[in-house]
Amino acid sequence: MIARTIALLDPEVLLIDFSSTTEPAELVRELAAISRKAVLLGYGARFSDAQRAALESAGLAGILQDTFSPGDLDEAVRWALHQTHPVEHRNLFAFLPAKAGSGCSTTVLNTAAQVANTLGMKTLLIEGALRSGVMSYMLDLRARGGLLAILEESGNLSPVEWQSHIETIGKLDLLLANPLHAGFLPTWATYFHILSFSHSMYDCIMVDLPEVVNPATSELVTAARMVFIVCEPEIASLKLVQVRRKELEAAGVPPDRISVIGNRWESKRLTKEALEAETRTPMYAALPNDYQQVKNAVMESRLVSPDSKFGQACATLARRISGARQEAPSGPVASLLRRFAGN
Repeated sequence: MIARTIALLDPEVLLIDFSSTTEPAELVRELAAISRKAVLLGYGARFSDAQRAALESAGLAGILQDTFSPGDLDEAVRWALHQTHPVEHRNLFAFLPAKAGSGCSTTVLNTAAQVANTLGMKTLLIEGALRSGVMSYMLDLRARGGLLAILEESGNLSPVEWQSHIETIGKLDLLLANPLHAGFLPTWATYFHILSFSHSMYDCIMVDLPEVVNPATSELVTAARMVFIVCEPEIASLKLVQVRRKELEAAGVPPDRISVIGNRWESKRLTKEALEAETRTPMYAALPNDYQQVKNAVMESRLVSPDSKFGQACATLARRISGARQEAPSGPVASLLRRFAGN
């Protein structure tokens, strides 16, 4: 009966009560054989080091104290899942602004479009600012279910359902936020499920985040190969880079994965060396102050022209972070890109 139930539910985690069993290691072996996918955690008994070793050898991922809180359980599950089913993607990049209004969304959108439609890499852009995402307005796209719908069904996703909530520009897939619908508060587990489901479908994944990392979005920044803080060459933005960096490090992001992208950059106002000295963070790239071109793109609900100074800088950034050297595509993809870029 238990075997049938486990096979039917196909759980990701099994929590075992050891208080009523005399053969804990045998029980673990049996459950591990029934469900090869599930992470096994135990509680309810104290074990010697030798017994713990035997349980780990049988397939147990961890043991909780006799009395544990919901937070203890959540942390144990998170640790165990990441140890047994790590989310790995060599081209996962997270972007967040030093402060609101730094042009982060414009930067990541146009860079992702370059990766997808100029370099020809199948790319996913996740708009992680659930309550303040503006990409659907920037491109005049009516988000279907978008990111919120995917988050709500994150544990039971299918390829058909995934595609029904995606907006597409050439090879760029967008999971857009829908600020008009509050929905539920996501957790680290919902983003873990999304990354686990989608990582094999894309050559590159980019995430646009609000400035403050929370316990849910920490899943995205800790999985990223690089995290970019987008700032402007002005005092408040530069000062807040240090705050964002400390928050990222507190969330578990290694310091060597954090860099700055200078937006609306004017080298006469601030040098690269001065920025790095002020923020104590390396500068990865600079995007020029191409205000009129960016404004025109927003007003016309399209991408910034790839022939503009800003578009060319995004293309350079796209080539650098992706490591790709493919030729620009032709045919339908190029035609669709020109439609959104206004060419």
